[in-house]
Amino acid sequence: MKTTGYKLREAIRMWELRRKMAGDNFDKSLHAFEGEDRESPQAVVVHFKHADEAVANLQTAQAMYNLSVKVNVLGEEMTLCEAVKRVGGAGRVEKL
Repeated sequence: MKTTGYKLREAIRMWELRRKMAGDNFDKSLHAFEGEDRESPQAVVVHFKHADEAVANLQTAQAMYNLSVKVNVLGEEMTLCEAVKRVGGAGRVEKL
């Protein structure tokens, strides 16, 4: 399977959502009614840590990808990483 920036971005979003869901479930795991089946706080933390590590690994892969891909912006060749940063700068200038 070929890795693309889009696939990396979507995978990061998916794992960020999983991490958020695990974080949201932590408080719920602390209290349960009798007979109610809930995950233990320890199990929720395991899910959270797993998702957090996946996000970190994917963000590292995304940074490496963005540094390896060359793009041409207005006749100037640069890495995708630099182009992304310049777009952010252009947006800030526009808001002035």
